[in-house]
Amino acid sequence: MLKYQVRTSSRPSVYGSPSSSTHDTTLTSRSNSLASLNSVDSANSDGDWGTLRVYTSNVKACTDYKTIRLSTHCTTRSVIDTVLSKFKISCRDTNLFELWMEVTTKADGKPVRTILRLDHDARPLELQRYFFLFKKLFFLLNLT
Repeated sequence: MLKYQVRTSSRPSVYGSPSSSTHDTTLTSRSNSLASLNSVDSANSDGDWGTLRVYTSNVKACTDYKTIRLSTHCTTRSVIDTVLSKFKISCRDTNLFELWMEVTTKADGKPVRTILRLDHDARPLELQRYFFLFKKLFFLLNLT
């Protein structure tokens, strides 16, 4: 369960003086935890940060996906390293893992799936923002 503090913006009240209120909110669901990732450090975010959902069932069977927060400057290699560190996997050689991106578009009303293997120097968050109109999934695959 995540707990964070929400601060409302200062605005004039009925009496003409600015009012600011603070209250605690407790998050209980997984969908709200994604919202909390976006709200953390929102005061100093400049648009270069975002979240990426990486499907990891090939790496660890008990987990479907991991949602990580990263900048647009993070490479595929750093995404793989972050996911492996979250799983506490002892073999952390990033060369044994690959990140794949599946983009689903429509042609003649039918879905067309395109699967791309991302190089270690690719920037997945920039790719996610580039294909913003299409459905996209990121998969972490173990090569062994």
